[in-house]
Amino acid sequence: MKHAATILSLLFLLPVLAKAQPDCTWQPDLNADGEIGTTDLLGLLSAFGPWTRATCPEARMQDIPESDACNGQTFTRYEGRRYPLVSIGNQCWFAENLRTTTYGNGQRILAGLNSGEWLGASEGAMSVYAEEEESRVYSGNPDATTNLDQFGRLYNWFAVDDWRSLCPAGWAVPSLEDWKKLAQSLGGEEMAGALLKMEQIGFHARLGGGRNYGGFYGSADKAGLWWTGTSVGNLAWYVRVDADSPSLSWQKTNPKMGAAIRCIQVQAKPPRH
Repeated sequence: MKHAATILSLLFLLPVLAKAQPDCTWQPDLNADGEIGTTDLLGLLSAFGPWTRATCPEARMQDIPESDACNGQTFTRYEGRRYPLVSIGNQCWFAENLRTTTYGNGQRILAGLNSGEWLGASEGAMSVYAEEEESRVYSGNPDATTNLDQFGRLYNWFAVDDWRSLCPAGWAVPSLEDWKKLAQSLGGEEMAGALLKMEQIGFHARLGGGRNYGGFYGSADKAGLWWTGTSVGNLAWYVRVDADSPSLSWQKTNPKMGAAIRCIQVQAKPPRH
């Protein structure tokens, strides 16, 4: 009777304890038979172990303070396109990837490069995932029209570093420090990637992949890659969100790589006294 009472107590607590599981998706009726029974209880017991609330992106969302860094503005127009905006922390971001074909002074960005030309380019260039038919596509959709609509354009870092600017006036390619601040606003880099992928956040970090410096396309549906405006030596920093990881990470790479770009609103500097 004592063991029976213990089991009954645990079964009573099962729905409550299930809400605290690490992935926030664990359901108490594991065998989907419409009843909570011994099989379901064993499933719960197997889930016991070290856990902190920070491992659950749904729970972390509740701790993110509301922001109005965009001052109530929900979109901005650039080159005739309407870009939605999102406020996170004290930053205002484009809520989709850039797709400009010209620099800020109206001059066109180099485009239509095959693999060899992409590798040999030493100036700013742009592309769309899978756009060049002769360039190998390792993953994702081989239809460039669909990729442009979903992911915007890819740029090498020479275009980022060009004095003519890719973002509209009052906006800039975010520095590595800007991306780190974004991660901090979301509670840390360990879970920032998972949150940026969630529609509720409004950042829409889609996994559009990139173009490697050899001119081939890869990582679509596996990772999202975005340039920073920060370089070190002959390398440049980019950030990434992976399908199989909740983190936002940053790495250095060859500036010939093609990655997406988000624009961030430039904050006015306080006047000097």
